[in-house]
Amino acid sequence: MATLPNGTALPENTLQLVSQLQQAVSRLQSPGQKLPASDQQRSGRRRLLADAGVNASQIDMQLERILAGNDLTDINYLAIGLACAQSVGRVVIRQNGVVAGYGTGFLIAPGVMMTNHHVFPTAKTAAESLLQMRYERDIKGQDLTPVSFRFDLNTAPVLSEALDFAIVAVQPVSTDGQKLEQFQWLPLNPQPGKAFVGEYLTIIQHPGGERKQICVRENRLIRYADNDPFVWYQTDTVGGSSGSPVFNTTWDVVALHHKGVPRVTKNNAILARDGSIWTKAMGESNIDWIANEGIRISSILAFLQDKHKDHPLVQAILGAGRPLRDETAALTRRQGNTAETVDPGIRVTQHSDGRTSILFPVELDLRLNTDRLTGRSNPSLPSESPAPPQVAGHADNRIPTSSDVESVKINRTNYAERNGYQPEFPGGSVRVPLPKVAGDRFGKPLKLRDGTTEIKYWNYSVVMNQDRRMAYFSAANIRTTEGKGTRDSGDFIEDERVREVDPNVQLTESFYKNNNFDQGHLTRRDDLQWGATSEEAKRNGDDSYHYTNCAPQHYAFNQNKKINGLWNRLETMAVHGVANSADLCIINGPVFDAPESTIQDGKVTKLNLQAPSKPDPLFNSVRIPKMFFKLIAWADSGKLNYRAFVVSQEALLKAEAGVTDQEAAGLTNAEISLYEIKVSALEKLTGLKFGLPKIKTSAAASNESIQFAESGETTRQITDEMDI
Repeated sequence: MATLPNGTALPENTLQLVSQLQQAVSRLQSPGQKLPASDQQRSGRRRLLADAGVNASQIDMQLERILAGNDLTDINYLAIGLACAQSVGRVVIRQNGVVAGYGTGFLIAPGVMMTNHHVFPTAKTAAESLLQMRYERDIKGQDLTPVSFRFDLNTAPVLSEALDFAIVAVQPVSTDGQKLEQFQWLPLNPQPGKAFVGEYLTIIQHPGGERKQICVRENRLIRYADNDPFVWYQTDTVGGSSGSPVFNTTWDVVALHHKGVPRVTKNNAILARDGSIWTKAMGESNIDWIANEGIRISSILAFLQDKHKDHPLVQAILGAGRPLRDETAALTRRQGNTAETVDPGIRVTQHSDGRTSILFPVELDLRLNTDRLTGRSNPSLPSESPAPPQVAGHADNRIPTSSDVESVKINRTNYAERNGYQPEFPGGSVRVPLPKVAGDRFGKPLKLRDGTTEIKYWNYSVVMNQDRRMAYFSAANIRTTEGKGTRDSGDFIEDERVREVDPNVQLTESFYKNNNFDQGHLTRRDDLQWGATSEEAKRNGDDSYHYTNCAPQHYAFNQNKKINGLWNRLETMAVHGVANSADLCIINGPVFDAPESTIQDGKVTKLNLQAPSKPDPLFNSVRIPKMFFKLIAWADSGKLNYRAFVVSQEALLKAEAGVTDQEAAGLTNAEISLYEIKVSALEKLTGLKFGLPKIKTSAAASNESIQFAESGETTRQITDEMDI
């Protein structure tokens, strides 16, 4: 028996079904073919339209349009579809801390999501996975920031392998403190026959784990039978679309998409597009797909009513009704990561004297900051909402709310005005020079058109490694006493100065898409968000969103709260208690081809800095750095002080490469190690010359017993802030 790439077995009679499918398609393509529909189906569709709030005078007109195969429809079709799309999210399937694949899921009641059984075959699969809402682009084509929710397994999921569905509870608050209730649900109607054969269907999906997409052409229902729980249709889908809602013309959910139907041989072998026998090595995109199959919503609801009617998730589904959004058919408009509802109740009146008046609702949201007005708080004014929880890693030490977030804006016309990194920034006679690349052992530094290697931005500079397609280092000036700008969110952009020299030297979205690697900032946005005004601070922070200033970091490394709580606060802890240390120089970068570390129990336990260099692991033709460094320098009572640190993601990369030993398999996000090393050791590791005089760092001066790796002993491991 043949199986699909997702593991679903093809039935023995697939060849017979394919023959029936081809005949059905041929009939639908006949000239003048109208949609077949029983009287019961017609009556049912009228009820659906009435339930959706369609004006009684419009119901028969809409029904006849559908039955006649008329492509014309009201413009609110687009608005309703956009509103429905907000209920659909990407399912990130994670196992043992690693992304194992993607699917699609959609909310079907408050706090309840549906996807396929083959996406979540067990409750354990859902335990580590995420539902990402708003993983999509806005009206300008800009990527929105997704909102990630974990699943709530305190309530057991409802799973059915036979009907290939999984119903799971979703936690009410996202990983960054946003509420799930902002995303409405799609009501499920138990009425059978919600789509006519030949009617155009629509799937909202995350194909291949990509941002949300929709197919609105060549997508007709081609096979339906009252006694069959499955329907066939022609909508375009790919892997990752599993678990998507299938809509009819009036935006009722008629099916749960679960697999494609391939063309097969007499022996049920799957055929490729070129007519040969398909193999997994060819990739799923080369299968000769001829249709898609979905599970009818009416069949799923009948099963739930029969087998699980007392289950709390099923009761939530059956009692959910229609959300307010469907009753108003309001259009959700997004600006950046905030959403507002456009009220459809705008009235335009043309008067007899030629005047036109427009009446529309206005909402004024006024907040008075009594601290600024009077210099003290007013205890009689209640707080609008509880204070957000305190978290490490944010510049303002709190979770940003939607009103804090602004889109990134970068002026690409004034690069010549960028001041770049300033070596004299600490003040007085203290100078921290820009590092120099000593030789090309790890790659050649990229030269710009003017022959220089320094790429200047606002308050920081980057030198690119031409051969490795990422930065040798990013050096920044940080002032801790000036006000921060707002929280920003946006996409990285290419630097045209680099592109005009070599269009392929920057790793861009094409590399970072659909894998486990994040675009890890080298110089942090938060570090750069300082300036004399909030506008200047925002400008400086936005400038960090260049591809030249990021490097591939495994998501478990980049997003790990423990390690990043330390890594991102190094500059704060390094100068803790030191007077006159507001101005810092921070130099970050990857360590190319670092020596292999000792890994035990799935974590780095020793940095073998005296061992020979070892090529970094290869992923999609890009070598991923095993290690990153951070050097912090400042003036202490008019004298230079500095400290250097490295952090390794090597254990994660070994797990990513498919290492199956018990240590790598047991890796957890917390098992990432941070070390302090001497600058002389860092120079040997990186091939960079920092040009700093030899001094005793504050760490060495306070603890002469510390032994660093270059003396043959272990490095000094950092496990918490007190170690720094």
